[in-house]
Amino acid sequence: MSKRPTKSVTVPRRRPTSPQFRLEGPPSSIPAGASFPPTVEDLQLELRDLRRENARLRAEQRGTYLDQTTGAYDARYFYRRLRQELARTERFGQPMSVLVVEVLPLAELSYVSGHPASNRVLRWVNAVLCRHTRDFDVVGRIGTAELALVLPETSHDGVVTMTSRLLHALETTPGRPELPVGVELEVVFGGATAPYDGETPAELVMAAEEQKIVGRASDSVRFGHVAA
Repeated sequence: MSKRPTKSVTVPRRRPTSPQFRLEGPPSSIPAGASFPPTVEDLQLELRDLRRENARLRAEQRGTYLDQTTGAYDARYFYRRLRQELARTERFGQPMSVLVVEVLPLAELSYVSGHPASNRVLRWVNAVLCRHTRDFDVVGRIGTAELALVLPETSHDGVVTMTSRLLHALETTPGRPELPVGVELEVVFGGATAPYDGETPAELVMAAEEQKIVGRASDSVRFGHVAA
């Protein structure tokens, strides 16, 4: 009886796994849809997006607190920032100052040339103040013809120096609005420093108002056309 030929079976050889790519556990130990910790690049991209969103929100917030006539911050925002800086002064012991700036007699210009002419003067004064102050100083409108500045970390000597700088800027900056003949305006400054001149927003602004009257002869600048 002849023997049937034996069928040979070829067993495939396993390819050795490189040690650096070898899994430490069975594939079933990693569940489907598992999340992995974010990479450094992912975190950097997320931080960039958050910064952009915060910048956008701050810009929108600033817009809601702006005085539409002058472009300065409104009184609500001015006093909010003033309270914050006074709290920092009380906590850390560093002085801060307020500088009040009034345009006199603005009502006369409104009577002669109308409110648009007065608004142009206030916008120009605000632009000069913003251009010659620090980024973290705050310029706000606190009255019909009054602007005021919150000056963080500014001593009495510092507010005197700031007043001289702004007076010079108002005298030399081009683009000053033309006034009708017979109308002369005066921009008057008055400063106060916390905690020496006041410890509350009302006390500090009142002290600056009083200094504005006392120093009117020296801390002011005039412009316009006086009739002969």
